[in-house]
Amino acid sequence: MKRHIKAHSHKLVGILNGVDYDEWNPKTDKLIPFNYDIENIEVKKLNKLVLQERMGLKKNEKKALIGLVSRFAKQKGIELIAQAMEGLLGLSADFVFLGSGEKWAEGFFSDIAAKYPNFRVWVGYNNVLAHLIEAGSDLFLMPSLFEPCGLNQMYSLRYGTPPVVRAVGGLNDSVENYNPFTKEGDGFKFALYNTLKWAVETYYYDSGYKIIQKKGMQKRFSWEKSAKEYEKIYKELI
Repeated sequence: MKRHIKAHSHKLVGILNGVDYDEWNPKTDKLIPFNYDIENIEVKKLNKLVLQERMGLKKNEKKALIGLVSRFAKQKGIELIAQAMEGLLGLSADFVFLGSGEKWAEGFFSDIAAKYPNFRVWVGYNNVLAHLIEAGSDLFLMPSLFEPCGLNQMYSLRYGTPPVVRAVGGLNDSVENYNPFTKEGDGFKFALYNTLKWAVETYYYDSGYKIIQKKGMQKRFSWEKSAKEYEKIYKELI
């Protein structure tokens, strides 16, 4: 199958998802307690304090907070997180996970949350909490093994929450890896532990973190743009 697809690759076109910015916009989002935009991004920290309190973490606006909203499934890279958990918990950061799926993962993350003060998990679906995690986190984790496009990395960019992603599929297409020398880029691509460690260190010690936030917030993945790409393909086919 892979060989067949490769042979016909010249016929294939990839179009990124579009985002509903009426719903996913930190300036107008009715599901977060404090609205903000690129002009007053410091207000974002108030959502972080609310998220920390809601999830039972110690309130600290300066400590790095890493969020994840995902299905707990192999495709989403949950096993990678489990394998690296010991190292991740040793980072100077708090973690908030939201999701459900494979029972072993639900149990595993629940056990971790019960044992470690810097890790919290909500097992299940909670749209309000999903918006708050996007608005309150400092970094957003997406370790997918494969991802045709993905949406949460796009939400995270809009909310000034630099995504930390595996360089696969749509994640690779929509996130530009940060270059600490030129200050270009809007996210981080991994090898999980080393890159997340790098992202946390960037949050604490690199002035480029604020540049990453603002570059991400300026990016747009509107359905209007995606629709034009579909229209272009249909016209070519006709």
